[in-house]
Amino acid sequence: MNNTIIKLTPEVPVDMTLAYTEGKPVGRGQMMFSTVDGRVLYVPEAGGREIQRRLNDLRIKVGDRVLIRQSVDYSGAGREVSWEVYRAKVGVGAQADGSFVVPAQPGADVASPAPVPADRIRPGVPNTISTDHHSPLEHSGRSLLMRQEAQMLLDVLASCQAYAKQCYPDITADDVRACVLATYGSKNK
Repeated sequence: MNNTIIKLTPEVPVDMTLAYTEGKPVGRGQMMFSTVDGRVLYVPEAGGREIQRRLNDLRIKVGDRVLIRQSVDYSGAGREVSWEVYRAKVGVGAQADGSFVVPAQPGADVASPAPVPADRIRPGVPNTISTDHHSPLEHSGRSLLMRQEAQMLLDVLASCQAYAKQCYPDITADDVRACVLATYGSKNK
C-alpha cells in the first residue's frame, strides 16, 4: 500500500475503487475514505456524510468503481461546497474484486447502473459518466480525462452564462464564453 493522498481539484471527478463504503472519522473534523490501491481521500466530516449517503443511494458496494467530484458554487452569498458521486462505467478486464469482465455481445441485454433518486438529480449534471456510443479506442485514460474535462468546462460555461444573465444582463453569451475560455486557457499554461 502506498497511502498516497488523493488531492481533489474542484469540479474534476476522481476515479477510484473504494476499499470501504463508509468513511472513517480521523479527527480534526476530517473523514477518510480508503481505496483498494492504497490511496486515501480526506474530506470534511459533513462532506464524508454526504459522500456516504450518495454511495448508499447508488447502492455502491466495496470494489465498485466510482467518480467523486467536489463541486463549488459561488452563486449564493458565499461559497457552497457539495460532493457528487457517480457510478463509473465498468471497464473490460480484471476487476478489483478478482472477477474479469468481457465485452458484451452486440444486442445483449446489459444491466444499467442503479437509478439516481429524483431528489439528487441536478439539471445539467450527469448522473453517471457514460462512454457508450464511442469506439473502444476512445477509452484510454487520456481520452476519458479529456471528455470529463470538456464536460466540466461546459458546466462552468453554463453556470457563468446563467450568472451573467442574472447579474449583468448587458453581457452577451459570446462575451461570457470568451471570458471563460480566456480564464481556462491562462489556468492551463
